[in-house]
Amino acid sequence: MWKWFARSDERSPTESTSPPKAQRPADSPLEHTRTATAATISPGAQPGRQYSRASLRERRESPRYTAVKEDLWLGWWAEEEFIIVDAELVNISERGVQISSATAPVQGQVVWMRLGGTSTQSSLSALVLESRWVALRRRYVIRLEFRELCRSDFYNTAVFGD
Repeated sequence: MWKWFARSDERSPTESTSPPKAQRPADSPLEHTRTATAATISPGAQPGRQYSRASLRERRESPRYTAVKEDLWLGWWAEEEFIIVDAELVNISERGVQISSATAPVQGQVVWMRLGGTSTQSSLSALVLESRWVALRRRYVIRLEFRELCRSDFYNTAVFGD
């Protein structure tokens, strides 16, 4: 009814360790292969879409940097109550930030933020551009635009950890 097969870890002398190769006559020419053209990969590029050189330039006035100091307090007014939540600073530029939080303000809301665990005591205000739920992270990703250029103490602490 059932047959049991024993597996041996030893290879037989006739067993090859590489896949079989197709047989070719010794005088046959090699097949021509197509060479791939070099591609430039840019942030935000979509596969299969044609780009001009002008469209591949950085669209932001100031580049974004990954935050070294990630702990952030975020606060905003909701009717009569001021809400404060813990958030994570994802990236920052002189004009705005992207953060991640379990709770999110509505688009167009003015918010205030402060880096956690630093000597920087003053808050920085920003406007909510977008707030979207990311199911895999189980958090909101929030894009904020500073109401004025980012202060150097906040920026340097976030980017360099100073």
